[in-house]
Parts: sequence; structure tokens; C-alpha cells
Amino acid sequence: HAVHRARELAVHQHDPLVALLHLGQEFLHHPLLAERDREEIVERAEIKVLAPKQEDRLAALAIERLHHDVPVLVAERFDFGEVAREQGRRHQLGEFIEKIGEPVKLEHPERGEWGDWAFYGEGSVQPDEVVEKVESVGGFTNIWLQKSYLVSQMERVIEESDRFGSSKLGEGKSVLVEYSSPNIAKPFGIGHLRSTIIGQALYNTYKFLGYGVIGDNHLGDWGTQFGKILYMLDGEKISSSDLTIEKLEELYVKFHRLAHKNEEMGMAARKWFWKLENGDPGARKIWRACVDISMAEFNRIYDLLGVVIDNAYGESFYEAAMVEMIIEAKKRQVAKLSQGAWVVEVPGSRTPLMLVKNDGATTYAARDLATLKFRRERWDPDIIIYEVGAEQSLHFAQVFGAARRLGYVREGVKLIHT
Repeated sequence: HAVHRARELAVHQHDPLVALLHLGQEFLHHPLLAERDREEIVERAEIKVLAPKQEDRLAALAIERLHHDVPVLVAERFDFGEVAREQGRRHQLGEFIEKIGEPVKLEHPERGEWGDWAFYGEGSVQPDEVVEKVESVGGFTNIWLQKSYLVSQMERVIEESDRFGSSKLGEGKSVLVEYSSPNIAKPFGIGHLRSTIIGQALYNTYKFLGYGVIGDNHLGDWGTQFGKILYMLDGEKISSSDLTIEKLEELYVKFHRLAHKNEEMGMAARKWFWKLENGDPGARKIWRACVDISMAEFNRIYDLLGVVIDNAYGESFYEAAMVEMIIEAKKRQVAKLSQGAWVVEVPGSRTPLMLVKNDGATTYAARDLATLKFRRERWDPDIIIYEVGAEQSLHFAQVFGAARRLGYVREGVKLIHT
């Protein structure tokens, strides 16, 4: 229950610590949790607990807002970088860490008498308006924070409410997150559910940090799988008005079962997709019905999750752009003919990236390259994140390499596959 609820909260909370706080609140009030267990959990929690005191108005109000027995994550939310921005300079601890030239892990000591923060190593950190005192013990540097500063942070928590923790880190920069991306004519799979939840969390987080964020639902509404469905619908004389997601999946599975014994079916399906690509009215009509049926189901799921994705450009949207991209790749001699197929050699990859198969059909890679070109021309983002399964690692590594060869990504842009 806790894991399920944590994931559910992560979709709606910008900060995992906030999600943890809410989860802890629910857990501590769970009817099956004995009182002595509740007390032990609060006592043993390895987080900074700010006890309510009547003489401390701010602390008392904060505890009241958090239902009294939930530990207040004061030290966890402390951000030296944010302090530096507020004070108009870098904080001395940040300067020290930067001087070392390697990551320094700030930790909460196991015992309160060892300070609020500690890191392994020695450093010239001096007391100031943020740091109360510093001690070096056994190779560790222990740091105590000023109580007055912690209280001022609590006041900010109360005043800023849901906006606490946000920043202008990404001001002037943009991020595009591609997520969800279910396949038309197929059920909404668990992999797409994972992508939807993680992608929305990334979207929310970057937006909370001040970035201009673009969400894109790259629908799988194109490809040879539609040739297989068109072949089955034509063979079984099924009207598009009688289609459902379940029926489309049934036909897809049946095709593969029959094609295992009849190799000619594969060629026939490719011919149907070729007709679809070339604008055959009958094929287009059935394809459009498949898209409409699928989108109705996907939107039902998005409504349940509370997910709203900015754009939903399917692969079919890039038809014309894909043709232009292939022509451009040939003219620039980036694409080469190999055994009847057009491929792109990618630095660092032993396998070339295929754009056009030897039967003339285009590939996912061609559509992904056309998509990258469109995204640069339309939004020109600084970061592009693909929240897609790990099994696509080789594919995206090749697409990213080919995109840079073609100049579809400007210098400094980060392409990330998660």
C-alpha cells in the first residue's frame, strides 16, 4: 500500500520530499498502526524533528499544519545554492565543495550531537548567518546550522505553500519531455503507464525549477503493424464501425499466429502499409477509425491519472517531414545505399541506422529523425528527454548520433534517454 501510494503521490507532487511527507502523514495515521509503533517510528526517524514549542509561534504553526506528529523536514529542504542566490553571493560551503573539484556527499549524522550536516574530509567552513559552528572529528567535518535560519525557512514554507522549493534555475531555458507514447490499435500497456507517470513527474519537476517545459505524446500511429491490421480487416470483412481496442488486439494476435504458417501474409501486410503511406482512401479511413478509438481509451486513462500532455503529435504527423529528411540525408551523402536499403553510419556504433528498408518502407528511426528536426524548428529546446523503455537504448544512441551528423541538434543541446 505504501509503495503504491508513494507512486501515486509522486505524480502530483513536484518534490519527492513533499510526497514522502504526505505519505508519512498517512502512514502514521493508519488505523492498523499501534500507538507504541507510531511513537517508535517518530522517535527513530532519521530526519530532523522540530518539536512544537508554545513560545515559538512559527514552529508551533508549522507543526499544527503538519498534524503534530509528522517530522518536519527542515534540514532536508535546506539548499546552500538557494541561500547564495538570496544573499547575492555563493555560500562559503558551496565555494569549498567547488574548490575540491569532486562531489561531496552531505549527510545527516546518526547522532544529534554530531551536528545537522556532515561530510567526509576537512574544509575551511566558518560560522556565519547560516552556519552556527563547525567541528572536525575523525576525518569528518560536522556542521551546525543557525536555529534562526531554520525558523526563517519554516516561515517561507508557510508563506509559499505549494511553491516552496521552486526556483529560477531554468529561467530562459526550455525542456521537452517525450512520454507516454502508447501505440494506436493496441491496449495501453504497463510500459506506457510507467512512461506516463515518470514523464509527468519529470515535467512537473522541471517546470517547478523555472524551465519552460513542453510535453509531447509521441503516439505510435504509423508503421507496418497497421498493414497487418488492414490485411486482417480486409480478409475478414470487418467494418471500421464495429472496431474496439479489444477487437484490434485480437486481429493483431491472430495475424501473427497465422503468419507463422504462411510467410506470404507478411508481404501482403507490407503492401497494405505501402497503400496507407501512399494515401489510399480506404486504408486511410480505417486507419483514422483506429486512431479515434484508441485515443478515446487513452484519454480515459489520462483522466484517471490526472495527466494532461501538452501535445500529441503522432508519427504520422511527420510523413512529409520524413520524406524531406531522407532526401536531405541522401543529398548530403550522410545516408548511403546498402543492400537495397538506405542507412546512416553512426560514430561509435558497429551497426548502421536504417532509414528506408529494401522494400521501400520507412523506419521508426526515420520518423524519429524527422521529429527531432521539427522540434528544433518549432521549439529549439535546450534539453530533450525521451522517457522510453531501456530496451530502446541502442535505437536512441543511433538516432542521437545521426541527428548530430545531420545538424538537427545545435551545439550544447542535451539529448537524454531515460
